[in-house]
Amino acid sequence: MTSGVWFASITPTDGREVEYGQPGHTIHSTTETHYNPVSPGWSNRLSDSQRYITPTRDHHPPGHDQTDPRRHVRRRQRRLTTVNTTIRFTLLVLSAATPGLIHAQTGESAAVNEVGLRTATGDGVNTAEAYVRWPAQFVQEHVLEPYLPAGGTARWEAALSYWKGDDDHAVVFMLGPSVEYPLPADHWRLSFGIQPTLLSDYESDNRSLGGPFEFTSHIGLRWQPEADWYLGARIQHTSNAGIYDTNPGVDLFAVELGGRF
Repeated sequence: MTSGVWFASITPTDGREVEYGQPGHTIHSTTETHYNPVSPGWSNRLSDSQRYITPTRDHHPPGHDQTDPRRHVRRRQRRLTTVNTTIRFTLLVLSAATPGLIHAQTGESAAVNEVGLRTATGDGVNTAEAYVRWPAQFVQEHVLEPYLPAGGTARWEAALSYWKGDDDHAVVFMLGPSVEYPLPADHWRLSFGIQPTLLSDYESDNRSLGGPFEFTSHIGLRWQPEADWYLGARIQHTSNAGIYDTNPGVDLFAVELGGRF
């Protein structure tokens, strides 16, 4: 056996030419003709008669973000920032929403709070969501009644959602006002609103929403044949309103089932 370093390039079975010493690949050989004691990316024994390589299990293509340990650090930092922002944002909105919730529990109508489940799909995303609504007294008195047509009802909506893409997932929290108006047709109502939105992860392999803070707007219809339950469908759009460098947005079609208590 001859000892030494082999400097030639190697052509694997799939036709790619890989430079000597490229990490993440293993050389397969049948005869022990050369020995390389210094190259960490290759197996120790090479063959003149039969040489080919295969990627090792933990190998990623050159330039892939997964090979950069800083990527994981940045992702952890983003998630910590998102959690901190979520807590502050929730406390801020709940401070405005609490008077309406107290009024709902002690006011004239007993069936003013709502809870429901919603699922949506679109733009390569599927979601499952739980939400709760309660009267938004501040919005009703200071926005709806002075500036919008009479007959509407304002509510706060808080929703916790799980978004699943092709290779990614995120937990999404939404909190903001929505407004409903009865339609001329019996049992039908029109709803619309906007909720500031926070995402646990806003980047995927092929798209970035720009940042963790977004806005979700919607318009939909509700069919309510009974006083204590309803079915609904809506179109919603989530984007960051241009506060980040990129703003592709996500459009979803959702259906929901809810009840009042």
